[in-house]
Amino acid sequence: MKTKKFVGILLTAAAAAALALSACAVTACGEDDPPPSPDPAPEIITSVWDGSTPSSAPSSYEVSGNDIVIRDAAAFAWFAAQSETDDFEGKKVTLAANIDLNGKEWSPVAPGARDGSSFDETSCPFKGSFDGAGLTISGLSITSAATEELGSAAADRALGLF
Repeated sequence: MKTKKFVGILLTAAAAAALALSACAVTACGEDDPPPSPDPAPEIITSVWDGSTPSSAPSSYEVSGNDIVIRDAAAFAWFAAQSETDDFEGKKVTLAANIDLNGKEWSPVAPGARDGSSFDETSCPFKGSFDGAGLTISGLSITSAATEELGSAAADRALGLF
């Protein structure tokens, strides 16, 4: 008789434990709660250029080895200015913000001059890689003054963003 009573108590305890675990799975353990929302994607900013080029690299121009990250319009202007003497060979430049050049006069990145079908060896064409990361550069303006300054050589110059 004691064995039957012990087995009965044991079965009752097991059933109670199973119900407790079941209740935990439904409420306390959060299975009925909606799944947590994923972290929102980081907001992509649009940085508007004021038409000036910084005299030194801004903090938004990040260099790590051969990787360069451009985080705003000032950093992009700095990059363009550096391209007059650095061809960025072996370097990867990545855009991390939309850039609005704001209709301001723009000097092309790496304004290499062609000499027939190749670049003039005195110029500095861009030789790195540029990853726009799906972002935009807008508001580009190159006025006739830029082409007038070059005269007939304008056809042999880069007159765009790059």
